[in-house]
Amino acid sequence: MELRRDAGTGVVTASRFYRNAVRTTTGGLVWMCGDQHGTGQLAINAATLSASRRKALPYGETRGTPPASWPDQHGFVGGTQDPTGLTHLGAREYDPTLGRFVSVDPIVDPGDPQQMHGYTYANNSPTTSSDPSGLRNEAVPGDSPGHGNPGKPQPNPARDRNGDGRPDRHCTTRWDCDTYDRQDAPPATTIEVDGVAFDGDPVAFDQALSALAYEKRMD
Repeated sequence: MELRRDAGTGVVTASRFYRNAVRTTTGGLVWMCGDQHGTGQLAINAATLSASRRKALPYGETRGTPPASWPDQHGFVGGTQDPTGLTHLGAREYDPTLGRFVSVDPIVDPGDPQQMHGYTYANNSPTTSSDPSGLRNEAVPGDSPGHGNPGKPQPNPARDRNGDGRPDRHCTTRWDCDTYDRQDAPPATTIEVDGVAFDGDPVAFDQALSALAYEKRMD
């Protein structure tokens, strides 16, 4: 739920967010579709079925002619758009025109040379990684792992799409991110990877699967 107060008129508007929709006090219910990073690209009005589309370049800059209106203020990777042209991504402000954050990263990973540049976005790899928290890049599920951290995508502390009050994890296993959280008890099942059996341990299975995929990429 978001509440916004117009400084000039004093009018307060509300927006309630669902997994694939948003309901506003002015526009009603609108179905939303986004890309793999969570950037909204398609909005369909539930009452009229009219559709609005918007497109963006890899670093978030608008591509083509934007729609006249959009149901919410969320832009690149779900960040809040500011009238200045910046996008609020978690801990920092981001400039989609430059493809850079406007302040230095408060987290430094000495083992990741790409991340050590304090102003870059997602290790300069916006198609396979994202940084909606403004802290660290996270690899996109199904794509190559992030630089300096093979096989171990970073959780995004800014996202909680399943509404359980805890950050979502990226999943590379048969278990669904939206219904399964690694902090919960894993399902009782046995899975075999490269001749090694894992009894109900999705974390160990994740690690083995990622390592195996990484080895095959190197072959």
